[in-house]
Amino acid sequence: MSLTSLIKDKSWLRDWLETKVNPVSAQKFVNHHNNLMHNASIGFRQDNNTSVGTAASYVLRYFIEPKSWLSSIAATQKDASHKYTQIYGCIETLLQDIEKTDKDKDLAIAVASCLMSKLETIGRGTYNYWFLPIVAESKDYKNLCNYLYEKEPDVVRDVYDITKSIRFNTAQIEIIPPNTKTRVISNPSFSLSKYVQGADAQLISGNTLYDIRTSWKNSPMTVEYLYQQVCYYLLDEHNEYNITNFAWYYSRHEALFTHPVDRLIRNPVELRKEFSNLCKDKISNKSAVDLYLERERKLNPYRIY
Repeated sequence: MSLTSLIKDKSWLRDWLETKVNPVSAQKFVNHHNNLMHNASIGFRQDNNTSVGTAASYVLRYFIEPKSWLSSIAATQKDASHKYTQIYGCIETLLQDIEKTDKDKDLAIAVASCLMSKLETIGRGTYNYWFLPIVAESKDYKNLCNYLYEKEPDVVRDVYDITKSIRFNTAQIEIIPPNTKTRVISNPSFSLSKYVQGADAQLISGNTLYDIRTSWKNSPMTVEYLYQQVCYYLLDEHNEYNITNFAWYYSRHEALFTHPVDRLIRNPVELRKEFSNLCKDKISNKSAVDLYLERERKLNPYRIY
């Protein structure tokens, strides 16, 4: 099962989390988020399409690291980038052309982010069948963009609105790290990810682990979102990323919440060790791990395991 499913369902992971995180405190944490956002003015609402959420995360990454946005993401999507080099070329040309003209830059960023979200689903093996033929043949970004408009106009418009909102908010709140040399890691995976179907997060910027949300609900925060961030932190068994903050960014609510990890997790070394043993015990025969690695080698033959 995926990490999301394990957290949502009554599973061994959910049971364990509820013994480590005080349910009352967790609910107070969630209520605090939701109370602050309950009266937020949400100027645009569309269906909460999964592809919109994925594209929105790429939009935020663009504003954080515009110069290396494409190359850094391509490094995390090795399977898709090697198979579909032409689409990366199309996206690069699209962004370059916009910089040279007075065209709507936010629309270009939105379209490029929608395309990247499609490539991510291809890389994960959840194929967009209608999208594959045009990807394989695309040499002109204009044709690619027109095809995307035709197939998913609501998604493009929604991501466009979110892009304008994110541009405004990056100027108003400290989403972009003040140090331009701050590391930015897209789709980070962790040392224990292989035990939960290769779970990866959305974004690490500096020492902050971001969760980017596009929900239009007045009370979007849930206990599951809190648990998910905690699990990503614990999956980093050897503290390779040195995550010190959790952040939730609600693009429609124009709200950013940041919380120090040490205010939420006590004794991280002991807790990580216990979590590691639990994951390995639950997959004691390693069959699930072997199946995951076999699948990943087929999808990402250029990655070193």
